[in-house]
Amino acid sequence: MADRSCFGQQLRGTLSASLVDSATGVPLSAATVLLETLQDSSVEQSALAGEKGDFRLTHIPEGPYRLLVTHLGYRSFDTTLVFDSRQPEHDLGRLLLVAGAVLLDPVTIEELQPPVSMNGDTMQFSAGAFKTHENAVVEDLLKKLPGMDVDDDGNITAQGEQVVEVLVDGKPFFGNDPKITTQNLPVDMIDQVQVFDKTSDQAAFTGIHDGNTRKTINLIIKKDRRRGTFGRATAGYGSEDRYQLNGMVNRFDNDQRISLLGGANNINRQGFSRRDGGGNGGSGGGGITNSQMGGLNYRDSWGPKLEVNGSYFVSHTRTRTEQKSSRQNILPDSSFFSDQQSTSTNEALSHRFNMNFEYTIDSTSALIFRPTLSYTTSDNSASNIHASRSDKQVPINEGIRNNSAHSTSPDFDGSLLYRKKLKKKGRTFSIGLSGGYNGNDGLRYNKSEDRFHTGADSSALLDQQNDNHADSYHWEGRLSYTEPLYTDHYLELEYSYSRNNSNSDRRTYNFNPGTKRYDDYDSLYSNAFRNSFIRNRGSLNFIANKEKYDYTVGLSLQDNRLSNDWLMSDSTLTQHTLNLYPLFNFHYNFSRTRRLRLEYRGNTRPPSISELQPVPDNSNSLRIRLGNPDLKTAFTNNVRLSYNSFSPQTYRNLQASLNFTTVSNQIVSSSYYDEQRRQYIQPVNVNGTYNLNGDVSFSLPWEKIGLKIDPATTIRYTHDVGFVNREKNLSRNLSLGQRLRLTYDIDELLDLNVNGRINYNKATYSLLPDRNQSFFNYGLSFDFELRLPAGFLVGSDVRYSANSGLAAGYNRTTTLLNAYIAKQCFKKKQGTFRLQGFDLLNQRRDIRRRLGATYIEDSESMGLARYFMLSFTYNFNRFGGRRGMGGRGGGFRGNNGFRHEGGGGFRGR
Repeated sequence: MADRSCFGQQLRGTLSASLVDSATGVPLSAATVLLETLQDSSVEQSALAGEKGDFRLTHIPEGPYRLLVTHLGYRSFDTTLVFDSRQPEHDLGRLLLVAGAVLLDPVTIEELQPPVSMNGDTMQFSAGAFKTHENAVVEDLLKKLPGMDVDDDGNITAQGEQVVEVLVDGKPFFGNDPKITTQNLPVDMIDQVQVFDKTSDQAAFTGIHDGNTRKTINLIIKKDRRRGTFGRATAGYGSEDRYQLNGMVNRFDNDQRISLLGGANNINRQGFSRRDGGGNGGSGGGGITNSQMGGLNYRDSWGPKLEVNGSYFVSHTRTRTEQKSSRQNILPDSSFFSDQQSTSTNEALSHRFNMNFEYTIDSTSALIFRPTLSYTTSDNSASNIHASRSDKQVPINEGIRNNSAHSTSPDFDGSLLYRKKLKKKGRTFSIGLSGGYNGNDGLRYNKSEDRFHTGADSSALLDQQNDNHADSYHWEGRLSYTEPLYTDHYLELEYSYSRNNSNSDRRTYNFNPGTKRYDDYDSLYSNAFRNSFIRNRGSLNFIANKEKYDYTVGLSLQDNRLSNDWLMSDSTLTQHTLNLYPLFNFHYNFSRTRRLRLEYRGNTRPPSISELQPVPDNSNSLRIRLGNPDLKTAFTNNVRLSYNSFSPQTYRNLQASLNFTTVSNQIVSSSYYDEQRRQYIQPVNVNGTYNLNGDVSFSLPWEKIGLKIDPATTIRYTHDVGFVNREKNLSRNLSLGQRLRLTYDIDELLDLNVNGRINYNKATYSLLPDRNQSFFNYGLSFDFELRLPAGFLVGSDVRYSANSGLAAGYNRTTTLLNAYIAKQCFKKKQGTFRLQGFDLLNQRRDIRRRLGATYIEDSESMGLARYFMLSFTYNFNRFGGRRGMGGRGGGFRGNNGFRHEGGGGFRGR
């Protein structure tokens, strides 16, 4: 886009017109309009024509310009205009575009790519039209694109909707994490960025839109960047022995693409998608993590019919956490408080492997095989000091607890799918089979000492070993058939059968002082349990696909059979339920960029084996959990209404949604306290739980000066049911939130973000209304990066947070300040030295409030304290035998050598 260093010039000109087909007079929406300066052919402004073919450009500086209008399937329109004090306004009226091929040579066609264009329902951005700094990655480009937003964690929103998938040339790049792609792929490789609603795999195969879509970004690689090697590496070391090492190497050879990455650090970066450099230096709380990881990704075409891709990840993490908390427990006639301080260490080694084989048998049929395998070993230890007191501050109990555990978890899953298109268009058939194994073997030690002050003082000692084995086998078969009824209307039949068998064997032994071994078998905490869940489901759906709207109306009948066996007592309990529920999706498209969605879905959730197994879990000696074999299968009803509007002309966006969920036979916790305030928790089924969520957000860009304003409002209401000492407690929580984000951007000079938020929460309880709570939390953030001459960069971010209405000691105000200075070096700035300081005020705190049906809890966790780090990052790439470094220069030109010079005259071509 035009350099905003000139935005201080006098802005006075306007340009407007409407575009129509010269033969039919039909308005031509989504035509691309470019206004170039004659001096250097840079783009001063660009726009897309509206639904009536109209466009309007404002605040145009004085001077001569070239106007270029392009539309797919029409000859381009080209003329020159002069804006000065004598003629600051140009209303061109109706411009007639002539249908026909665009007769331009290949080089000129590439140069004339507009910044933004529409191709059907796909919005396409030309990467070269948006300036990014040297060595920028895709995430930096996305932040520049109209209608796009990237938050502090790298989550992407496009046109008001969350982006769940990022593709490269139409294919996944590295697993299912889009951040790996956006935070590692260089902008220099990208030709086009496409944003669209990707349909489901079934809809893509059948050609019948079933209403299931997900917002997707597709990155088109430049043709001269599809063969070569590229990557980046970072090394850093700092105070408090903080360090980071990470690197990624990619080898592209057209269809064959191989990526290798790895890293190690102790600054709370546990994945591959955290970028080096500024930012917050890892997560704000949750302890301190040492991690090492590596990964390999492979994609290739093995002949014209078989596509293969797969990945392998290995990671090792060790996290140490310190936390304190204060919980107010709600009883039918009173309340009491529990305070605790805990430290824990969690260590895990994980291997993950997955493959995807897609074999095209012929033009009408395909076979897909997807196996996955993982294996995790974990070691955990925790110590806890706790105390409880009445609401009159009278001591109830106190104690100390130590736990440790070792476990291994192998998992295997796989799916096989065959799809066939029959002779009649819209008539398809598919059959799928999936299954797998999940296991867990563990050895746990529980040691605790508790003292009680209710009545006569007493104490309880516990020293146990739990030997646990659990596994499950599951498989599912699915059939699907679609039949065209008449124009744009279809019938879909589905049937599926699934079975899940779970086994749990828990043996508990008390420590024997005589033998100094754990050989005293404890039958109270031991049990062997087997569970099976069988589901039969048949569905009949009626689907309509029209130009302006589509809908799906269906009905499903589901038969559920649950069987629980206690192997030690030789008893069995069986349950049989039948669910009949509708399916409804309605999508109305006011235009390609304005639409309304109404969706209803229902689904079942059987209880887990840990919820069913009737054996106490006393790993927390004051909070003992017990399964309930009488649990029923829960059924969830969800209704969602959403509206989205995006203007390709002004890049303004409106997103609004309303979501309602209610659950029949919801599985919730029922609590009972004894005299010593030991809590016994058992899951039970209840009705009457529901929640309502509403969101409204806007995006209001002011492109002329690089300012974007994003306000958002949220409302949440939850209605939960719980039981305390066998009495029902209704808890209601209302949450209101308001956010305002300002983004300011001056090309090649400054990026600035300001974000403010305020949230209000009100919690009420039917059992004890005098314990109702209201509280606020506030936040303000500010970050910037300033690019100086000679390759220097200066940046900082500030995070301010405050709370009110929490428990004593938790209403804290914190200010988190990070800053850095960097120097880019070497000829193409492919190297960067960076000195960073994190939490300069040493105030990092992670304070949270949790609201349950029977409690209110405030907690504070340790975080990564103040440290400094010096790091070096090197970017490299070699494509097509040429070595290149750094990012693009930005901007774009559109001069084809044919220009009409007559003032105010017009010529179509």
